[in-house]
Amino acid sequence: MNNLSFAELRTRHPRFVYQSYRMEHDSGELRLAYSFRLEPDISFEPQITLPCAQPEILPQLENMVFQLGLVEMISYWKAACPPVIEIPCGSLNGGQIAWWKDLLLHGLGEFFLRNAIDFRAPDFLRFDISASLPPGSQAPAFSPDDAELILVGGGKDSALTIELLRGLPKQRAAFMLNPMPSSIKSATLGGITRQLIARRRIDPRLLELNRSGYLNGHTPFSAYLAFASTLVAAANGFRYIISSNEWSANEANAHYLGLPVNHQYSKSYRFEMRFREYARSYLAHDIQYFSFLRPLVDLQISRLLSRFPAQLQVIRSCNANRKHDSWCGRCPKCAFVYLCFFPFLERDVIHAIFGQDLFGCPEALGHIRALLDIDSNKPFECVGTVRECEAAIMLAAQKYRLRGDRIPQAMQAMLDIVLQRSNTKIDLSAVLNFWSNEHALPDEYAVLLNNSLAHD
Repeated sequence: MNNLSFAELRTRHPRFVYQSYRMEHDSGELRLAYSFRLEPDISFEPQITLPCAQPEILPQLENMVFQLGLVEMISYWKAACPPVIEIPCGSLNGGQIAWWKDLLLHGLGEFFLRNAIDFRAPDFLRFDISASLPPGSQAPAFSPDDAELILVGGGKDSALTIELLRGLPKQRAAFMLNPMPSSIKSATLGGITRQLIARRRIDPRLLELNRSGYLNGHTPFSAYLAFASTLVAAANGFRYIISSNEWSANEANAHYLGLPVNHQYSKSYRFEMRFREYARSYLAHDIQYFSFLRPLVDLQISRLLSRFPAQLQVIRSCNANRKHDSWCGRCPKCAFVYLCFFPFLERDVIHAIFGQDLFGCPEALGHIRALLDIDSNKPFECVGTVRECEAAIMLAAQKYRLRGDRIPQAMQAMLDIVLQRSNTKIDLSAVLNFWSNEHALPDEYAVLLNNSLAHD
C-alpha cells in the first residue's frame, strides 16, 4: 500500500458533500441512512438504527437526525480532508459553523499530528451551506420524564456509574452502541433491565479507501455518542443523558503546531460544556447531558469499583481485543488499568481478571514507563494523568511492602525515577480524595458521588 499525500488527496477531492439523509420508523426502531460524496466520484452511505418508542414525535426529531449526520461525516471527510464541505440538505448559522470547525480541529488533533497535516492555513476548511433552506438552529421542547439514559461501554467507568446510581430512585435505561457482551453483562449486573441498543454500520467503501492509502486516524467517537444519545433520549422520553468521563480525560497527550492534542478530547470537560451549550440551543433544551464521574480521576474510579467484585469479572476496557471481549495484556490500556487496580485488589483477583501478572510482562512494563512519562509521551489511549500513574506505582510499591514481597526490579527502577524527579512531591491522600468543581452534575448527583468517595 502506498500512502497518498495530504496535498495530493485535497487536489484529487476538492469538495465533500453531505448530500442527504433518510429516516424511517418501523417496529420501534428509527432507521437512518446518510448520503455523502467525496467529489468527484466516491460515494458513501453509512447507516444507523436507533430505538424509538415515540414515533409520533418524528417531525421534531428531524433536525437531530440531520445533525447526527454532521458528526457521522467526520469519519468520511478525513479520508481526504477536502477544503470545502458542502451541505445542501440542511442549514447551519454562523455560530454552528464555528462550533463544528472547533470540533474538527480539537477532535482530530491526534489525526493531524499522526498524518503531519498543517491545519493552520486560513483556507484549510470552508463550509458551503445552502441559504435557501429554513434554519436548523432550533431546539424543540420534548417534555421528557425524570429518567436517566446511561451510556454503557462495558468498561470500568460506566460500570461504576451504574452501581453508584442505584442510590437514586429514578427510572433508568442503558444506551449501548454496537455493544460487546461485557456491556450487556455490566448493565444487567447493575440492575438495568431496559437496554436500548443502537446498531451503526460504517460504509465498507471507507475501509477500502484506508487500505488503498487514503488518510486514516482517530476521530472524536464520544462526540458521536453525545449526539446519538441525545436523539435516543428525545425519542424515548429521557431527561438525563449520563456519560462516565472523568477529570483525567482533560490532560493532553502532546502538543502539535500550537494545538493541545488530546486522544480523549470528546471526553473532556471542554467538549462536555461546549456540547451542553450547543444541545440547549440547537438540539433539545430540556434534555441534559453530563458526565457523572467528571469530578474524579481514574485512580479513584478504580478504587471505588473494587467494592463491586461482580463487575470486575465482566468489565473490559481493552481496545486491542475489543472484538474478542477480553483483555490482551499487551496494550497501554491494559497496562494502565492493571496499574490502577493493583493497589486495591488481592493478587489472585487481579491475576484472574487479566490472566497474568502484568508487572512481570516486559511489554506492559514498557507501557507503564510511557504512562509515567519516562521514555516517551503519554500513550494515545484513554488513560489517566501522569500524576495519578505516579501515585498508582507508589501505592503498588506500598502493597508489595505490606505483603512482605520484594518489589520487581523493573518496577523499582520506575519508582526510583518517579521519586528522584525534581519538584515531585506526591500527596497520595490528595490524589485519592481529589474532587474537581469543574463539572455539570445536578446537585443530587454531586451529593451522591461525593458521599460515595467519603465512604470509600
